[in-house]
Amino acid sequence: MRLRARLWSGLSLAALIVTGCGAARDRPGLKSEGDTRLGIRSTKAVADSSGVAGGEVAAALLDVFPDSVAEVPRAKRGSTTLSSTYTPSGSLWGKHLDERTVFNLEMKHIQDEESSFGLRIGKGGQLYSLRGAFGESIPPQGLGNPWNDEVWQFVSVCSKYNGLNTKKVDLPEDVRKRIDSIPYARWYFVHNSGAYIPAKVDSGTVTLSFDVMLDKEKPGVLDVILRDRTQTGRWITFGTLHVADGAIKLDKTQLSDCKPGVWYNVALSFRLGAGKDKRATVTIKTAGQEAKTVNAPFADPGFKVFSWLGISAGATREALTYLDNLALKRVTDEFTEWPIKEDFEGYMTFSVNGPAQNVTTTDKVAVSGKRSLQILDSPDLEYGWQPVLRIGVNTTITESLYCPLLASDIPADGRTYRTVNWGIVPQLKTINRSPILYYVQTKDIGDGIIEVTYVVHNFSVREDISFNWLNAPWGGTRVTSLPLHYMSSPDNKLMDRDWVKKNCEAINVRKTGGWNLSSVTESPESPSLALVFGRDKHLEADLARKQRGEPHCQLASSIYRHMGPILADNWKTRPENSFRNYEVAVVIPKL
Repeated sequence: MRLRARLWSGLSLAALIVTGCGAARDRPGLKSEGDTRLGIRSTKAVADSSGVAGGEVAAALLDVFPDSVAEVPRAKRGSTTLSSTYTPSGSLWGKHLDERTVFNLEMKHIQDEESSFGLRIGKGGQLYSLRGAFGESIPPQGLGNPWNDEVWQFVSVCSKYNGLNTKKVDLPEDVRKRIDSIPYARWYFVHNSGAYIPAKVDSGTVTLSFDVMLDKEKPGVLDVILRDRTQTGRWITFGTLHVADGAIKLDKTQLSDCKPGVWYNVALSFRLGAGKDKRATVTIKTAGQEAKTVNAPFADPGFKVFSWLGISAGATREALTYLDNLALKRVTDEFTEWPIKEDFEGYMTFSVNGPAQNVTTTDKVAVSGKRSLQILDSPDLEYGWQPVLRIGVNTTITESLYCPLLASDIPADGRTYRTVNWGIVPQLKTINRSPILYYVQTKDIGDGIIEVTYVVHNFSVREDISFNWLNAPWGGTRVTSLPLHYMSSPDNKLMDRDWVKKNCEAINVRKTGGWNLSSVTESPESPSLALVFGRDKHLEADLARKQRGEPHCQLASSIYRHMGPILADNWKTRPENSFRNYEVAVVIPKL
């Protein structure tokens, strides 16, 4: 991928190349000294602009881009197809997601089988799918913000007002209190993709059931906690199911006796929505005994949205608890969703707060199947409530709001697609407004080079609304497709992921060779994706202009950031859409 920066009616950054095989340093046309590129190699294609907005009006709006800086011989360009007709990409996305909601246009490039790729541009201007010989390189996405975060996109940040802290601003006390009481987000960054749609579970009937057993020799303690974490300033708890030696309780209401070494089935049901009774029905079953059912009020009547499920082992001694057949379902008048079913025969859907080795599957005891979850409590944990298993609860009935597309066209070369979108502050309930227009030009150069040029215009009339932290671009790769990750050194040696994690949380680009590489295997012929971000070719000249008081673009050295991935031990055997399958790469030019 290649990115370059210029001042152009606002801010212009050019960008992206994709290469299928081989290391970036061996490819003609990939020079890392000045500009930024991404590597995939190429594919055949024929221009088809059916259904794509165009015409003289769009062309007049979109003729803002500088000339391309990448070129390959005509014989190596291959052919290109551009089409707005949706067909499935063949990529595995997050469960319940429908790719048609984001699709805008597909660019295909064909030269030979190993170098072919398909690139897809979303409705918000984002690059949301990039398939090559390595498979799909973009992460699988999650609920609540699909194709809005884990994509290639430009993100503009106004540092002055991002996460506004009223204590650090000179304000009258009454004004400060009024601002602090507003239930709106204060983040001030603008996406080139779309908004975070609140995925609230705030209506219908929710049922939660599980089997639990305390170890006969070392009985533990288990708390199952349901929370509303959507309201500003506090966490609201629906209630806590407490399982301990002697009793199972919902808050202070005893539901059943509890004997170590015995499996109990716990089923909880409650209704959400206006006018509902704010009560829960809990039924306890165990072999050889009559089921017991209790109806009890919510612990906090302010509980309106079910957004978080936590399972906490609260003993402060060495103790064991077993969990099996966890199921979670929501039913409304229109649909039934989830259901989450966890029998611990395969991978887990939980994240864990506390030592991962204290939460493992076991084949020693189980209600059904071969395994259950074994939770080990111990006195040396940092907090008494650890370990905790957590599930963020979101609706699977997804909605989307992408950056409004204002104009688009396909120029005469048949290898280029241009758009302009109005950027969105992704938090829908926010005190901030977006004055950003993102102009994006995606061009198939040929021979594995995709050049993406950004022209970013801030149309605010206020001098204090300045976007000074630019993720240009924000993006990354799907780890299961490209498991190996390297950074180049200034002398063009490959440094492995351990080095990258240690040195590239935020690194001056001149301390690198100006490019990274993600690949399938260690073979020199492995399908690979290279991001070439350059080494600040024009920095000294711009700093000299700044020193002389002349117009200039770059203020300081550019930064490269690497984040993740955080992988479970079994990530290679889990479904690729069952965890955050994402290795982040961000270029931050100081413009």
